[in-house]
Amino acid sequence: MSQRINRTNFALLFPILLLSFALTPIQAQFEQKLSINVSGGFFKTIGSRGYQAEWSTGKEDREPTLMPNFNPGFSMEGGFQVNLNRHFSVEATAVIMSSPGWYFDYSDEDQEAFNYLYFEVYADTIDYTVQFSGENEMTLTNLVMGLAPKYYLRPGKKINPFVFAGITYSITNVNFIDNEYAAYEENGRLDELEANDVNNWFSNHSGLGMSLGAGVEYGVNDYIGIFMQAGYYFTPLKDESFIYSLKYVDFHAINLHLGLRLSFLKSKEL
Repeated sequence: MSQRINRTNFALLFPILLLSFALTPIQAQFEQKLSINVSGGFFKTIGSRGYQAEWSTGKEDREPTLMPNFNPGFSMEGGFQVNLNRHFSVEATAVIMSSPGWYFDYSDEDQEAFNYLYFEVYADTIDYTVQFSGENEMTLTNLVMGLAPKYYLRPGKKINPFVFAGITYSITNVNFIDNEYAAYEENGRLDELEANDVNNWFSNHSGLGMSLGAGVEYGVNDYIGIFMQAGYYFTPLKDESFIYSLKYVDFHAINLHLGLRLSFLKSKEL
């Protein structure tokens, strides 16, 4: 845990230094203005999807990690940007990421693939006839609020690449849908479930993190810009947030967005 915190503290220094440099007095330009940015696209959590458990006897005995196994999902972002000069801007953003499901292949090499969340309940322990089966579900919602300095490489050009790095505050929620419990209840066998059976894997988490990325903007005119950007998001997660005994892995995600920048106030009007 301490190593993760140290890495985060180091990572957070970069956007702070970048912001400090951006605020250094530089001759103001007539083109300065305020703008609103909106974008949307796709995101995916990344990282090591599984690990070799201590009790394992072979390569097939791999256990899943939590965050990296969420399916690709949708993300949307809105931001308010202040252009400090022709190169530097600072943007306050809010990003919502939503993944509709979770999947980890828990089959052996000679088996048909099945999800770790799959379950079977037998009618008896003699013939092992399956009475009912199904799959539990998990969804992810991650709300990220951030402040990010942004640097434009070719101001005044139609095609203007940019980079950004910022500090974020994230609220991460995992929703576990216990279809196994519902199946036991529907079949009148609820008394067979143990009292300590897990009905969630992760409690809500909130905390600081970082973001960084790059993109390119096409200036339609002085007031409208179309941009595409790719971003990386990192949030260290608290150990106590993990209810189920999965290996602790921090939140890492990448996204790809297409967006619109609407400028509405020039510097002469400030």
